[in-house]
Amino acid sequence: MMKRLFFRALILLSLFTAATTVAKAQQFNVDPFDTAFNRKYAFFDLKGSFAAVAGSDERNNYFLLDFSLLADRFTRIYFMNLSFKHPEIVNVDPDIAKNRIWFLASVKYPEKQILDLLSDLKKQAAEAANRFSLTEQAKWLKENDKYKQ
Repeated sequence: MMKRLFFRALILLSLFTAATTVAKAQQFNVDPFDTAFNRKYAFFDLKGSFAAVAGSDERNNYFLLDFSLLADRFTRIYFMNLSFKHPEIVNVDPDIAKNRIWFLASVKYPEKQILDLLSDLKKQAAEAANRFSLTEQAKWLKENDKYKQ
């Protein structure tokens, strides 16, 4: 009887160890400060879109954005400020000088919903850039630019 319990416990421990190893292996770790990570995703095909899902794990979907489609510093910062108003998305790469940046969203939000949201924020930022004069943009940046130059 003791032998049987011991073997059952050993089997359960082995299964638990295997399950946690697999779960850890399925983690998608975004590290925008790692040059190897950046090289890996430098040529990720966004298929002509502003944003695409570049990876997922059990908790989050990770979105790569083509920031080169945002014309200038004003548009990029305006986009970022808009994004902070949406709790369903989180910026994980705050370097607005890059042409590709990362956001994540919980898997509870459908991918299409997040992609649509990101596209809508891009559109709103572009509309603001068209609506504001250069003087107004400079004033807005002076009040809202929290990023290093």
